[in-house]
Amino acid sequence: MTQQNGNHLNKSFQKIKGKIGEHLIKELFENLGYDVEFTGVEYRTPAYANLVKRNKDFKIFKTMSYFPDFYMYSKEKNKPFLVEVKFRQNGKLLVNEIFQYHEDETI
Repeated sequence: MTQQNGNHLNKSFQKIKGKIGEHLIKELFENLGYDVEFTGVEYRTPAYANLVKRNKDFKIFKTMSYFPDFYMYSKEKNKPFLVEVKFRQNGKLLVNEIFQYHEDETI
């Protein structure tokens, strides 16, 4: 296998792990009584998801790349939340990966 094929497989595997994590979190919060809706660019505008990755020079694509994964609404608290799911095998998350969104609306 060439290094290029190995990198492609690794990226595909990482993407699959990310999707599994997102769906697990969605199911978890739905079972807790939250309304949960995907908001990430890959769900809202799948045709543009690759453009966003390749064209971060355009302001609109840069803005779209910061959309969180979910919009959640707590009926119990009568409050909306934005949720970004991050999976790290080693459990380490960089500070700039956490604080991209307004803290009052993010969990």
